[in-house]
Amino acid sequence: MTFNVSSQIYRNDSFVRENGNDGYRSHGKSDRRKAILEEEIRRLRNQMELGIQSEESFTSELAVRLSMKLDEKINEYHAFMKRYTKQLK
Repeated sequence: MTFNVSSQIYRNDSFVRENGNDGYRSHGKSDRRKAILEEEIRRLRNQMELGIQSEESFTSELAVRLSMKLDEKINEYHAFMKRYTKQLK
């Protein structure tokens, strides 16, 4: 699976970079999981934005459903990052 290494996503009002220059050392499977989660978040955010534009509503069923999925994925990412950063210490 390949990822666009120049893409960026938001986390806590800052950027999370997928290009390996985020200050973390390489940890094989953990790095791949981190990249996968970031890509899934990016994809869900894009889908939600497109859904909101097409429905012209923030409260449409589609927008709410995608927003809930995005929230779940972001929570999963934060839990992963908590474990991931502990591995680095």
